[in-house]
Amino acid sequence: METAYHRRPVVVPADVTSDVMVRVGSGFASLGYYVYHGGTNPRGTLSHLQEEQRSGGDNDMPVRSYDFAAPLSEFGEERAHYRDLRLQHYFLHRWGADLVGMPVSLPQYQPAGAADAATLRWAVRGNASAAIVSVCNYQRLYGQDPHPWVRFRVQFPSGRAVTLPSAANASIPPPAPASTPPSGEPCPAAWSWRPPRRSL
Repeated sequence: METAYHRRPVVVPADVTSDVMVRVGSGFASLGYYVYHGGTNPRGTLSHLQEEQRSGGDNDMPVRSYDFAAPLSEFGEERAHYRDLRLQHYFLHRWGADLVGMPVSLPQYQPAGAADAATLRWAVRGNASAAIVSVCNYQRLYGQDPHPWVRFRVQFPSGRAVTLPSAANASIPPPAPASTPPSGEPCPAAWSWRPPRRSL
């Protein structure tokens, strides 16, 4: 969001990078950014190019700056979220073609709203032979409970199952309930997911 004279949102790097991660995890096939590199509006001969309330716009925007807290600033500076997004772009460059054809599977228990700090936000995209687990434990303007013992179990139609993190990783404590669903019963830390079987 661009900073306006009467609205001055503060955007932290996690606001941007978590949004991208959630979109990819929830099924987006491609990413687009409104402004990736900020810019400067040219001077107009009769007026300027930015909106203002005097001319019917919703916001009084800066006359020259068109920065929008972009990953690369108006003057080419790398912001913190540029570096974080770059890692996600490396991931998408390597795995994006595989992700496009993978359907999304969402957990049984989902957050009740933005203020729900107990329910872990995650999704799986996969097919009969591969899967990607997407986890985001960040919610803008709200704190989130830690989930240090969570494990995911991905079950494939062939019977093969993969547990993440693996039990071989000694730094991970034993599985424990990660959150409490609305019913009050603990939600298991190891979830199973099976890609849909397709009839030919």
